[in-house]
Amino acid sequence: MFDLTFRVPDSFQALLPEELKQYGPAVVAGLEAFVAALPPERRAAVVQDLFALGAGASVEEQLVAIARRCPTLHKLGQILARDPRLPESLRSLLRELESLPARPVDEELRLGILERTASPLGEVELEASTLAEGSVAVVVPFRWIRAVSGSVEEGVFKVHKPGAVAAIDEELDIWPEVGEIFARVCVDQGVAAPNSDDLFGRMREVLEREVDLERERDNLKAAGKVFRRDRRVRVPQVLPLRDRGLLAMTRLHGVPLGAATLDRDAARRTATELFEALVLRPLLQARDIALVHGDPHAGNLMVLDGERGLGLLDWSLAAELSKAERVLIVQAVLAGLLLDRRRLERSMTGLAEEVVDGDELRAAVAAAIRSVHRGRLPGVGWLIALIDDLVLRGAVRFPPNLLVLRKSWVALAGVLLELDPAFSVESALARQVVAQSLRELPRRWLSLPFSRGFSNHLSNFDLLRITASGPAFLRNFWREVMAES
Repeated sequence: MFDLTFRVPDSFQALLPEELKQYGPAVVAGLEAFVAALPPERRAAVVQDLFALGAGASVEEQLVAIARRCPTLHKLGQILARDPRLPESLRSLLRELESLPARPVDEELRLGILERTASPLGEVELEASTLAEGSVAVVVPFRWIRAVSGSVEEGVFKVHKPGAVAAIDEELDIWPEVGEIFARVCVDQGVAAPNSDDLFGRMREVLEREVDLERERDNLKAAGKVFRRDRRVRVPQVLPLRDRGLLAMTRLHGVPLGAATLDRDAARRTATELFEALVLRPLLQARDIALVHGDPHAGNLMVLDGERGLGLLDWSLAAELSKAERVLIVQAVLAGLLLDRRRLERSMTGLAEEVVDGDELRAAVAAAIRSVHRGRLPGVGWLIALIDDLVLRGAVRFPPNLLVLRKSWVALAGVLLELDPAFSVESALARQVVAQSLRELPRRWLSLPFSRGFSNHLSNFDLLRITASGPAFLRNFWREVMAES
């Protein structure tokens, strides 16, 4: 009889970054509970895959094998594939999850697509092999011969893999139970446990967005408008061959970033262009709503043929950030620079949907300020660490769009560091804020003191406070010194 029990090897603990090792026993218990709760046929497939690896398989190989069978873990693996805190032995295997190899288009997939695209608009011819495959969907290239003009257009269909959506639904029902086990082990270990109900509830919201092809169609149209004048960045255009379970779009020709061979200068240039397109453009603009790509791992980024720039693929997950939210993000970073606990607390309260525990909020803010006092530069990474700390403490509930933003920045940070190990997100962001302030200087002479109608979201009064912050900075610095002593 085949043993369907999965046990995480003891060597798993060594894979965790130092700051997360305290959660090791809880993660192990949660992963074992997750596999045990899968339906019998899926659990059998997982264990058979592990058995096929052989007795000498590393813990890294076992984890990736499980992720290939479980869409939610597959998605997590894509996010972690470029995380520099993880050992290279694990990251190199996780990178395989970013885009699975091309495979022949089987008859079930071919007929399913052609039945949905029967249209008087023209004839569709599918290619023999898939172009890409992710955790949930597969991408199939095609030629579209328009009925009226006879012109030929290249495109791709994105369609859910058979059983993928049902598998996600099954796994999303399992995660709350896993969360309870995780929290219970944390308590037993004397470690603060996050609010698992809230955390996995938000996770469900985000993943349900990600499998909605209608939403992705809308995101693609919005992204196309954002980048339509950018010569270095391209987004696939939506084609009118539509069906609820199918998304048709133009085909971009190039190489996935994860598979591209770039010399040192090209890699640095690509890192800068990605940062400008995916961080600076949405964060530092004056318009009311900004669009954030929610899943910029290396499999969703393309180096276009002929050095024509970058392709931004897979807009299944995106978030809209309001002007007010971007103002609060900038104010949070400014509070860190000034060691201003009260301003930082107000900013994080404004970004949250609800403050669950005010004491934990203040404790997390104090820890973030202390990290600046010890030499950490406030910026994107610092803010992500604060968001994570607030979530783990159960201090606040953040809206889904902020969690998508956090996910986006974490995925992109790893990609940027692999392209250019010397790339500093914080320094690049600071340079851009200063440059925009100088460009907008003529407008500022005619603006009210408290107006934040600028791309960097800083009012004239904010700038005045920064330039006059010497005494306040020294006061806050001394207070932190006394607090630590």
